[in-house]
Amino acid sequence: MEQAIERPAGVIVIALYNIFGGLTISLMFSVVFLLGNLMLTISAEFSLLVFLFFLLVFTLAIMMFAAAYGLWTFKAWGWHLNFWLYLIAIPLMIGFLIFDPDSRKLEAAFSIGISLIASIAIVYYLRKDQIKRLYIRKTVYG
Repeated sequence: MEQAIERPAGVIVIALYNIFGGLTISLMFSVVFLLGNLMLTISAEFSLLVFLFFLLVFTLAIMMFAAAYGLWTFKAWGWHLNFWLYLIAIPLMIGFLIFDPDSRKLEAAFSIGISLIASIAIVYYLRKDQIKRLYIRKTVYG
């Protein structure tokens, strides 16, 4: 019989953050996708770009839901998926802040800044030894 592992508060917060982020992305870009389909009458190329962007972002939302599940259930792949999603997000958000003119508006910069800080904190937290040990167990054969 396997002993129940107590779920650390940080793991709960990250899993809920993933679920909230996945829901937000899904809802926001569903609206964008619907508007993109309405724009089909204006430009087929624009509609195709919106559709491809929607697929990319929807895939990200699914990955966030999967990452939340994997982290919640103490799966090694859940730790890896969370770690890499947030590690990749850090330079992307920095790039948005530097190169996207719209991100210089106070609301956008604040939102991206908060997400950037959260991503850095999540990567730092997941790298802590006591957290890594919950997910990455080495099998000793002998």
